[in-house]
Amino acid sequence: MICERISYSYKKRKIKLPKGTDPWDIIFSEEEYASGTKSSFKHFVDLTLYRPRDLISLLNQIKRMNPRATLINRLMI
Repeated sequence: MICERISYSYKKRKIKLPKGTDPWDIIFSEEEYASGTKSSFKHFVDLTLYRPRDLISLLNQIKRMNPRATLINRLMI
């Protein structure tokens, strides 16, 4: 569901995503999370207690606070 929301956001801005690319991987640097025990997705899901509404809200808040960012890193959370 969240990947569809990310795809929609790109489509709304008329930005084409490469075919076969996972939208989540475009905005999150897994290298940032590689040193930990959790993937970026697991980290965000844990922060939002598995509530899709909260996950969307958190990502929107990060986007508002960092409008020019192309990747979301741990410092933005």
